[in-house]
Amino acid sequence: MLEKQVETRNILDKKSLTTWMKFGILAELTFLAGSYLGYRKLNHDIEARLFLYKHCYFLLDKFYLIGERDKDFKCRESDLQHWKANNLI
Repeated sequence: MLEKQVETRNILDKKSLTTWMKFGILAELTFLAGSYLGYRKLNHDIEARLFLYKHCYFLLDKFYLIGERDKDFKCRESDLQHWKANNLI
């Protein structure tokens, strides 16, 4: 009788482990997709970058730092020029 209880616990542990692994993989994929979509939005939308400039500058600075690894990336300067020319900042 005791052996049956031990076997049942092992089966439940394997099922719960599998469930947690599925949940972990799903969460990881969700965060990856969200990160990609957020980066894509910042990369293509100057208004999104303006919102971050006004509300959460440290994230925008990280975005610019990633882009500035390429020597020809002048997004920070062009954004500031555009926003100043249109009196947005």
